[in-house]
Amino acid sequence: VAVDIYVELDVVANADTFPADGEDQIKAAIVAWGDLLGVGHDVFAAGASAQAFAVTGVFNVTAIDVDDAPAPSGSTVAIDLRERAAFDTSRITVNLTYTTP
Repeated sequence: VAVDIYVELDVVANADTFPADGEDQIKAAIVAWGDLLGVGHDVFAAGASAQAFAVTGVFNVTAIDVDDAPAPSGSTVAIDLRERAAFDTSRITVNLTYTTP
């Protein structure tokens, strides 16, 4: 059974080096990571957060929430033995703040 996963994260990015499509790159990285999770594997916010750092210009992730419902508010989504986490870019919200070094 697929369990829809919702993610919201606050990202601080370098205004000079963060790519124009950086938000989309972060979303794609989270989906790619989520697709690697197997059946019965819980979803941890820290794991999703780490994916943002694969994008050039990301300084920090200051907050992240994951949930199996819109408006995520947790740090873990428990996935049962017969379930699989289902990620989609449409269910990921990236709140960007820009800074310069």
